[in-house]
Amino acid sequence: MLLKAREKQKTYGLDDLDLLLSDVESLPFPDQAFDIVSCRFAFHHFPNPEKALREMKRVCRGKHGACGWCVIGGTWKKSLP
Repeated sequence: MLLKAREKQKTYGLDDLDLLLSDVESLPFPDQAFDIVSCRFAFHHFPNPEKALREMKRVCRGKHGACGWCVIGGTWKKSLP
């Protein structure tokens, strides 16, 4: 996936874009590093989605910067404390 992204980055001249592979449960960024963290169609792949969401929230400024979007079957519903 990163290889394809780097190919597109080169094709479109997106030199100011950094691509990296990291663990969603331990992001390599300081607290409140971003205005928004977005994750689309991936939460159902995470071993611990609650921990991932907490980590996404940690690196966001403000209260409402982390968001996720998944459309999957099942009945898993749980809110963060």
